[in-house]
Amino acid sequence: MYPALGISRSFGDLISHQIGVCSEPEIRIHEILQHDKFFVIGSVSLWEHLGPEEVIEIINENELKDYGSCSDMIYMKVKETALSEGQPLDDVTFIISHLN
Repeated sequence: MYPALGISRSFGDLISHQIGVCSEPEIRIHEILQHDKFFVIGSVSLWEHLGPEEVIEIINENELKDYGSCSDMIYMKVKETALSEGQPLDDVTFIISHLN
């Protein structure tokens, strides 16, 4: 009777809102400084499995190869972590924006 939707997919879903699902994003404000090289915006599925330090490390290790490899490596690490923890892998959405 009730939808089985993840919070990240609840935007505009009136039924989910009736049963207590909140689609308000967590927002952090960071002033972009001259030495900042990139920023990452991601869904909860990314941050449930990787911390910001791990994401930064992967990007720093792979940014010289090409930008696509950073995304591939992050996704593979999320998948590996979820499977090793015995958790299902939900939709993972993230954007890496390089500031150079």
